[in-house]
Amino acid sequence: MRQAYTYRPNGKNRIRETGEASKRIVLSLNTALCAVYCLSLMLPLIWMLYSAFKTNLEYQQDIMAFPKSLLYFENFSVVFEKLRIIRVTTVGGVPARVTYGLGNMLVTSFYFALAVSVINVFFNTVFGYILSKYKFRGRGFLYGLGIFIMVVPIIGTEAAYFRLIQQLGVYDNMVLTVLSAPSVAFSGTYFLLMYAAFKGLAWEYAEAAFIDGAGHYKVFLRIMLPMAMPSMICLVTLNFIGMWNDYSAFLFYLPSYANLSYGLYIFEQNAAQYGVNPPVIYAGFVIAAVPVVGIYSVAQKFILQKFTVGGLKG
Repeated sequence: MRQAYTYRPNGKNRIRETGEASKRIVLSLNTALCAVYCLSLMLPLIWMLYSAFKTNLEYQQDIMAFPKSLLYFENFSVVFEKLRIIRVTTVGGVPARVTYGLGNMLVTSFYFALAVSVINVFFNTVFGYILSKYKFRGRGFLYGLGIFIMVVPIIGTEAAYFRLIQQLGVYDNMVLTVLSAPSVAFSGTYFLLMYAAFKGLAWEYAEAAFIDGAGHYKVFLRIMLPMAMPSMICLVTLNFIGMWNDYSAFLFYLPSYANLSYGLYIFEQNAAQYGVNPPVIYAGFVIAAVPVVGIYSVAQKFILQKFTVGGLKG
């Protein structure tokens, strides 16, 4: 009579199965923690979005409840009507009052964010290319300087920087402020990302171009720069989002100008003076978030493809 065979794993199989079970448990815990973290980031945004469709009475009764209708657009029309910022500038040596409406602030935001982002990434691209592909005296010092700028905090230097730009004539000048922005000079993070991107490109492409008679500038502009363009576009997009939400530059250094973030800051701080309630302010925040959400939605797949655990793919 044939006996039934019972499988009994040996020691190695048992250890392997235990290790796989532990990995599954750790993976499940990490997934749960990431889900909770993402939810904690999304909930305030979702709350702001549906609060923008509430009436003031609904908001006062229960700030967490959903609005009765998502077709209540009165708050948005109030933002378009009342969001006005008055700035004082000098015209021909005479002080003059300039009124910025929502359209003017949108244009200013777009110009400032795009200009700073493009210039910042371009300068860091040049630095990253030179330090990754050429060997010269002082190369190590510049590389260390990039890391130093990235890790050392700059808190407490605003007073000295404010005094410096006043002495240089940069204060309240949009063009000079863009060109002399602290992030433009040497952004440690962006420099290291572009340095890694160029480090991953083979130098054989440049050597082949040198054989055909190309110079260093042509190799950079016609060969290396197009190959690194995806990484540059990724960084420009991320920097644009950060600059779009920057109101401190207009608060401290550009008193004659106003972007949308600064306008909403004043709008929220002086809500009683404007005669607006919290749902109207949230509607303004939603309007300001629409452009950056649209830009990120278009570029999100591209951005996520470029970033890996260790940094930026070339």
